[in-house]
Amino acid sequence: MEFDEVVNSRHSCRAFDPGRPVPDVLIEECLRAAQLAPSACNAQPWRFVVVTEPQKRKLICDEALGGMVPNRWAADAPVLVVLAAVRKLGTARLGEGIKDIPYHLMDCGAAGEHLVLAATELGLGSCWLGWFKEKPLRRLIQAPGNWKLLAVIALGWPAESWEPAKRSRVELGKAAFRGDARKPWSEEG
Repeated sequence: MEFDEVVNSRHSCRAFDPGRPVPDVLIEECLRAAQLAPSACNAQPWRFVVVTEPQKRKLICDEALGGMVPNRWAADAPVLVVLAAVRKLGTARLGEGIKDIPYHLMDCGAAGEHLVLAATELGLGSCWLGWFKEKPLRRLIQAPGNWKLLAVIALGWPAESWEPAKRSRVELGKAAFRGDARKPWSEEG
């Protein structure tokens, strides 16, 4: 696929084919794409825990993804990828303190986006899940104490019945500006 085709066809998939596993080689391709993301001072703070075992996925869905926003459909995803950040000592962390900008979060966001775009190119569906219970998820994946759990990415082959939701975007002239925040991008030079 061309890049614009990948970006335009990437949607949050909330209906997976539970009977069709994702081969490790494809999961690894997504992870390698994520590793190529840029990061402040090349800190590479991302960590990925890939969960493919059906019983553990069910526990994660029951214990960590339940509640106000249950996301029960995630139980059908053959792969759950937990995205975490590790804040290291060094220039990137020093810069975060001085500038009050969470570079490690931006870095992990870029890595996660690389992962879901790679999945799209491979024909896989994906969905970011940010609403989860951290304590049970941390326990279930045995995350070290210095990891900040950021998201669960459901990954798998879209169900035949799945249709991408219609999506709208803010007009470019309301989201992008030329030179300063008072001049919409769409206005002439």
